[in-house]
Amino acid sequence: MKARLNLTIENDLLANVKKYAKEKGSSVSDLVEQYFKKLTVTEPRKSKLFEMVNKLPTVEYPKDYNFKQEYHKAKATKK
Repeated sequence: MKARLNLTIENDLLANVKKYAKEKGSSVSDLVEQYFKKLTVTEPRKSKLFEMVNKLPTVEYPKDYNFKQEYHKAKATKK
């Protein structure tokens, strides 16, 4: 069930919004409803950083790989 809502906005803004809605094949009411839905979504959004990190390829190391030793070797060769 839908309910009516009265909004008061500037005439110039309303004209721009109507033009935008027409270009998108939508209505002002649909735009407002979609915007309110985005504002009130309760599920947490993942950070874009975490999304990018999760897409990175994983590297498999042998169980006996010594990270500390390899770090020091690499650091020594940079000098």
